[in-house]
Amino acid sequence: MKALIVLSILSILSLASRMLNVSHWLKWLLPLGFAVAIALNFTDWNTNASFFSGMLRADNTALAFTGLLLSMALLLFLLAPRFHESLPISRTETYAQQLFALCGAICMVGFGNLSMLFIGIELLSISSYVLAGIDKQNLLSNEAALKYFLMGSFASGFLLFGITLIYAVTGSFDANIITQYAASHAGGSASPLFYGGIVLLLIAMSFKVSVAPFHFWAPDVYDGSPTNVTMFMAIIVKLPLSVHFAPFRLLFAPR
Repeated sequence: MKALIVLSILSILSLASRMLNVSHWLKWLLPLGFAVAIALNFTDWNTNASFFSGMLRADNTALAFTGLLLSMALLLFLLAPRFHESLPISRTETYAQQLFALCGAICMVGFGNLSMLFIGIELLSISSYVLAGIDKQNLLSNEAALKYFLMGSFASGFLLFGITLIYAVTGSFDANIITQYAASHAGGSASPLFYGGIVLLLIAMSFKVSVAPFHFWAPDVYDGSPTNVTMFMAIIVKLPLSVHFAPFRLLFAPR
């Protein structure tokens, strides 16, 4: 949670950096901020704290993947100045959108409630749509943003419908209650609506991670986006979904 607060402050600072006339300091402030966020992240180790009535949790699993996300993002930000020198894109806007996307990724790895999972995915996705089209003078970048937005919106519909079906069966968005329902109906006695919701979640996540056969948008989006954005999407956007297996944590990792 402390790391999320630091990243939120860095995001707002990046957006306001031109107004505050500190944009030339970002290449130094952001790595320093990431170092502070990584250090603060592990001060919560073994605390198993929860926030906002259990919507966001800081257990060791969430903290470990938050640390991994922050470390990967730090490496990407250290490489970013080389790409910005050769591209006609706004450095401050790019940094801000990447930081907001990173906040969404951290919300995903620490979710304790399906509504927080949805908020995290949408924060991550909307920032990624903007990043894909950040090079406004490049038609390929514009095409990538449009395709990514259309496919992402389609996947978000599946995700929201799946969450709705799970809520209809369990009566709660809380991960613990959903886990208890799944455990008590382990023999296949759960409602068909529950299984339908899980399938819809699987389809939505497959779109987001570009798993075959839901990968057809990825080549055009990766090819049209600026190189540093492609690296960001291939690592930060995929990590909380493909490694952490976010939608199925609530089924197979009771807390």
